[in-house]
Amino acid sequence: DRNTRIVNQIKTLIIDLIQSGQVNKLTVTLSDYLSGRMSMDHAYLSHVFSTTEHLTIEKFWIMQRIERAKELLSYRELPISEIAVQLGYSSSSYLSNQFKQITGMTPAAYRDLNAPD
Repeated sequence: DRNTRIVNQIKTLIIDLIQSGQVNKLTVTLSDYLSGRMSMDHAYLSHVFSTTEHLTIEKFWIMQRIERAKELLSYRELPISEIAVQLGYSSSSYLSNQFKQITGMTPAAYRDLNAPD
């Protein structure tokens, strides 16, 4: 149905943005980005998303950025500060706080736990 298509389009836009590594180049808010790309009012998009998913767009956005951070941490190629920049966090401590809130551990602890043998 229409709501499912809208939700899937929002998810795709968010995931593509995060995977592209372009979050830090975003010059508008996420809500303006989604509204502009979908040519729909953000309040409407937000309502459809949260009604369908039982989750806010913002919470989905945070969860996807944390998933990408986990992925980047497990590669062990970038410092946490660079991962924070790439994912659009204002500081590595902001990323660390959000990461710990969601995963229960710091990015450094996660990286150590996922170190290759």
